[in-house]
Amino acid sequence: PMAYADGVIYVPVINMITNWTPTSLDFSSVNFSTGKGELDAIDVNTGKKLWVNKLDSIDIGSAMVVNDLVFTATFDGTIYAFNRTDGAQLWTYKAPSAINGWPAVSGNTIVWPAGGGGGSFGNNATPLLLAFSLGGGNQTTPTPTATMVTVIPTTTATTMVMTTAPTSAATTTAGGSATVALTARNLAFDKSSITVPVGSTVTVTFNNMDSGVPHNFAVYTDATASSAVFKGTVVTGPTTTTYTFTAPSTPGTYFFRCDIHPTIMTGQFVVT
Repeated sequence: PMAYADGVIYVPVINMITNWTPTSLDFSSVNFSTGKGELDAIDVNTGKKLWVNKLDSIDIGSAMVVNDLVFTATFDGTIYAFNRTDGAQLWTYKAPSAINGWPAVSGNTIVWPAGGGGGSFGNNATPLLLAFSLGGGNQTTPTPTATMVTVIPTTTATTMVMTTAPTSAATTTAGGSATVALTARNLAFDKSSITVPVGSTVTVTFNNMDSGVPHNFAVYTDATASSAVFKGTVVTGPTTTTYTFTAPSTPGTYFFRCDIHPTIMTGQFVVT
């Protein structure tokens, strides 16, 4: 998202080469780790660019204006603070995980989410909330201080089930087996519900179409993810892999997710 203040919009930009067919995007050409970004300040009355800051990674961390500063963050985990008048870089911080979300501000505190995996972070980046002090309220340009609070979420964190995705009944055979085709694309599964027979041998053909981004498929007893039924190996896209495991012997509604993106890539695993 962009930010607006005093007749100027601040626009995060993604510069990333992709290939399109007449009907769709070729996701095999998308590599989030090689794209570049920028933050542009544009006069809303004239359309003139007032300043442009080139960034080393795609800018998917939004723009946020706080007093005389404009903040943004890039996928490589770098948070920036610029003077919103002339674009001068005043401060930067390197998070231990990728950033693909935007901040919140309350009083003199700005909070950033971080936690994406992939690229230089590997497949086990820890989800974090990073809180920074902006300094005293009377400062004209409150450059953040070094004081930082890191909050690591527990397994009881709220999860989201993508209910808009289609459900899927697995293809079953007389031998007590079930096959499921599952795709990860644009940081989302293409299914929000999977149904298999009780005790069946489940084969999941998993297609990770997100280039440079790690995903996996894992099943748990419930949304706390405290007890695993099956945890698939993490694979970095674009690639296809096959997972095989035995469905629970007790009917019920279980929970599946991507362990790398556990709050946005989730669904129900129904055993009947």
